[in-house]
Amino acid sequence: MACAEKGVTEVNNCPMPRKVKNSEQNDIPEERFRANWDARKAFFVLLSLAGAAFVCFVLFIYLFAFYGGGFVDKLDEQIGEIVAQEALALEKSGQAIEAIDTYRQALQMSFDNPQERFWTLRQLGNLLINEGQNEEAVVELEKCVEGNVNDSLSASMLCGTYLKMERYEDALRVARGWLAAGKSQDIKESQASALYYIGRVYELTGRTEDALKTYQEGARLSPFSHNSYHAALMLSLRGKNEEALELLDAYMPGASSWQGKSAAVLRDRLRKGT
Repeated sequence: MACAEKGVTEVNNCPMPRKVKNSEQNDIPEERFRANWDARKAFFVLLSLAGAAFVCFVLFIYLFAFYGGGFVDKLDEQIGEIVAQEALALEKSGQAIEAIDTYRQALQMSFDNPQERFWTLRQLGNLLINEGQNEEAVVELEKCVEGNVNDSLSASMLCGTYLKMERYEDALRVARGWLAAGKSQDIKESQASALYYIGRVYELTGRTEDALKTYQEGARLSPFSHNSYHAALMLSLRGKNEEALELLDAYMPGASSWQGKSAAVLRDRLRKGT
């Protein structure tokens, strides 16, 4: 029988029930406490992120209201450059058709630097020439020359392609414009290069006297230009070997490898008198 039923207090045999403290009754298990703390931290992190997003949104509204859409447009301005670099990578890997399409896509986009757009257009023209698509190439190169007639590489590619296509009037038109621009800025190398293509047109169309005079004029401006070789060749055919040798001696130090070989052969032949 329980001690209470006996009516006696037996401290030793029936210990009294221990009273539970209020603090122990309210204790939260450690795991539950940690879970609650992690939830609170997550809440504060989310709250901070939401606050930052709100500040950015307000700043965006302010900038748009103050500056208009210009600063937004700036975000896409370099897209053309990025796509042009993709086209260049395709070209270097031998994927010419894909590169041509990608260059054209780039030219439909905005460029931050106008010079990069010009370079992309010229690169497209050059690739089209390499692929034998001359009709399409001259369309792109005409745009290059129209924007920068003193760009010797664009003008040279355009004139050379017109010569291959036997479109002599077009070659003459571009070369004369190039010559005028070179004179206006006193750029002798540009003038000499333009005169070379004018001389080529004259020579290929049977105007040999005009061709020789044009080559000689170009050679005076720049002894290292192709004018010197072509003038020397025409002079040698007229028996004027001394004049031809003088031009070749001036030309040889700056001659390109392929043209230099031809010039060396001609010079040796003239020196031997054969």
